[in-house]
Amino acid sequence: MARPSYSTEQREEIEQRICDTAMALFAQHGYRSVSMRAIAAELGWSAPALYRYYGNKDALLGSIRAAGFAQLESLLAAVRAETDSGPEAVMAAMRAYVMFGMEHSELYRLMYELDQGEFTQPPEVGQARKRAFHQAELMAQDILDEAGQPGDANRMAHLMWIAAHGLIALAVASQLDLGQTLDELIEPVIGTVLTGIQHSE
Repeated sequence: MARPSYSTEQREEIEQRICDTAMALFAQHGYRSVSMRAIAAELGWSAPALYRYYGNKDALLGSIRAAGFAQLESLLAAVRAETDSGPEAVMAAMRAYVMFGMEHSELYRLMYELDQGEFTQPPEVGQARKRAFHQAELMAQDILDEAGQPGDANRMAHLMWIAAHGLIALAVASQLDLGQTLDELIEPVIGTVLTGIQHSE
């Protein structure tokens, strides 16, 4: 049976509903335990109706992950565009990144924490992730350019990402017990990373 004819906006709304439903089920039962049939049932659809939008569960997860990285790319690009100073932009971007991870914790987990052996990742996911990470590389290069010093922007961006990712992971697991809020910890943690990087370059 052919897929019903919808406008682009209607199709995007339907696909978003599918992704939201799948994420809720993944959060409750785990990715491996949720079948396409279960997702269809939660939507009130037949399984064949769902397969008209996504050929398998990996394709559905790929769509969720790619959309998450696209959202992250837009967020980081907006921060960089709105902030003049390299270090200031990095601090603002890392704060936005951590808040994104906390406010969308299930999406973030699906983006980063699933074992790669659990699914076949469509190429567009890796491409979307690279575009998001490139925003961090651009900010790192801004810092190096402002300081007038050579350095490895890719390495700097990776170290900043490691610090931010660690904060999110510990916060989600309720393992931050330093008498400070997560927001209060972002500046000293990222600031320490930046200082260490600049002194080691």
